[in-house]
Amino acid sequence: VALAEGLALNGAVALGVPLAALLARGGLGRLSGSLHGARAWELVRGVALPLALQGLYVVAVRFAGEVGVGSVTTLAYAYFVASFLVAVTASSLALIASVPLARAGLTGERASEHVVSTSWVSLTAVAAAAGVFVLAGEPIAHAVLGSAFQGAAGHELGRLVAYLGLFMVASVGVSVTFPLLFVAGRERLLPALAVVALALHVPLEWGLSRAWGLAGVAVGIGLTTLLVLAGLLALLSRETLARTVAGLGWSAAVAGSVAGLSFGLLALALDGILAAAAGLAVYSAVLLAWRPRGLRSAWSYVRALH
Repeated sequence: VALAEGLALNGAVALGVPLAALLARGGLGRLSGSLHGARAWELVRGVALPLALQGLYVVAVRFAGEVGVGSVTTLAYAYFVASFLVAVTASSLALIASVPLARAGLTGERASEHVVSTSWVSLTAVAAAAGVFVLAGEPIAHAVLGSAFQGAAGHELGRLVAYLGLFMVASVGVSVTFPLLFVAGRERLLPALAVVALALHVPLEWGLSRAWGLAGVAVGIGLTTLLVLAGLLALLSRETLARTVAGLGWSAAVAGSVAGLSFGLLALALDGILAAAAGLAVYSAVLLAWRPRGLRSAWSYVRALH
């Protein structure tokens, strides 16, 4: 209940602060008696996919409830952690980068470069944070959520964040790509994509939850989100889809491999928070020493864009 009330309060603040600023500056204009059809349809195109992506989680909760007692709570907190990691990296970066990109002009090659470069920066941070939580999930959950997440329950929460890795990778891509549809004027089919995603998600979650339990539910969210990303890229262009799949796959493989080796090796010798801290240090040192070409190019691109 506290989590739900906190999210409701956060939503009220997120809506209220910019709304108050608009009212103070007279930015809302006159209130008309009804919305014109074109404006209403524009609103539908804008909100359909974000609502559908939240709907994926709602469907996942439905099937998580059949796995066992406490599964819904564990999924809720793991999903909250994964979504938070995506929001503070990719979502914020995507919003502030869309305007300068629109001014510079959007082509298929430029769109793919934008998605891949922004995703490189985001995934590097997401992989580090996820690695820390996987190793130190139990003590963190115990400290924040109480004794109910001490021991096995806390470790399960950390592992579930790892199973949501595919979801985080796909969500980074979706967060960066979604605003580009409006920049390019290709948002007309977004409501159809939202409906298809939800329709495919139900049987997918049904099968995976019965095959692998709560881990299958987490993987199912990731697979459907990955399909949504493919649909968004295809709506931009085939060239964007091909280039981005290759670039995003390589960036995810590099960040995931370095994080897996760094945190995994330390987990063999240390435990909990100490292993997470040492793993984070090794992960950072490896990236700084190696400086993958894609990451260097991505950082230069983001800096130049701003």
